[in-house]
Amino acid sequence: MTFTRTKPNASLTEKGLAHIGNLDWNGFNEEQDLKLQVEAYAVRLGHYPEGVHADLIYGTRENRTYFKEKGIRFAGNPLKETEDNAQQLADYRQRIPIEGKFGQGK
Repeated sequence: MTFTRTKPNASLTEKGLAHIGNLDWNGFNEEQDLKLQVEAYAVRLGHYPEGVHADLIYGTRENRTYFKEKGIRFAGNPLKETEDNAQQLADYRQRIPIEGKFGQGK
């Protein structure tokens, strides 16, 4: 017997509602999917998110550059931990609510 797992990408609205942006039973590269998710968020709500609280895989240099260009605060794990990025680490921990939504779905 083979078990397969789905790979969802989701976002939370300001009101805490979860929106599934991509749900696939096949493997896909999440780090490249993030820009599409952010653009879909902007179309859906009429503005870019203030910040993105993302898992480690999304913290590529390319994604960080994209966020900077769009004026979006990236609250992912910093590339290097320093005293200056303590707020970024605190923001990163705010992704816990979306992880909870995955748990509810399971």
